[in-house]
Amino acid sequence: MFGDKALELVKELKRSMDGTLPPYNEDLVRQVLEEMKILFEQNQKEVENVRITDGTATQVFYHRGCDSITPEILSDVIFGLSNNITVQLITWNIRRSIKIKFAILKKGLTSAILVSGWNVTVLNATYISFALQWTKLDTRFYIIEVKSIKGNLVAVEIVPGNATSTNIHGISPSSKYRVVVYGFDGIGQPYKTLESVVATKKV
Repeated sequence: MFGDKALELVKELKRSMDGTLPPYNEDLVRQVLEEMKILFEQNQKEVENVRITDGTATQVFYHRGCDSITPEILSDVIFGLSNNITVQLITWNIRRSIKIKFAILKKGLTSAILVSGWNVTVLNATYISFALQWTKLDTRFYIIEVKSIKGNLVAVEIVPGNATSTNIHGISPSSKYRVVVYGFDGIGQPYKTLESVVATKKV
């Protein structure tokens, strides 16, 4: 129980009521300092957090503590009637940081127009990665969306409009994925390729 070691030190001092300090208990002091360090780190984790709220002030992401945050994919964080999406980081350590990759869209991906003949080609599929290639459109940037065969979002990549390829990493072997490339023109209208199914190598 935290505090027990510190209480032992206090009891040692109380037993020495004749005015003579007890011998310096190095081992017990070390244990007290270790308990203090553990308590301090636990308190930090209770206070530290990362949260994201959308334009309607709805919390769409929350993580307690700032260590080892698993990469999180948020498909659409809406502005609503507000001009603000809030990302808040509370930390004790000024060296901590989070990395966010995002694109601001006038229209959601569900409004994308299917472009006939615009396809994505899969190259170099391995156990945990694959490469994608597509023909260039007159767009400002592309969003590549990778979903599991059941439709769960697995990865999102954002690449500039002059790109025609990207690599997808950190996926599972012996699995199939659904891939769509979206292109966005100067007024924010999204266009999309036909959906492709990619299979990683079997183990």
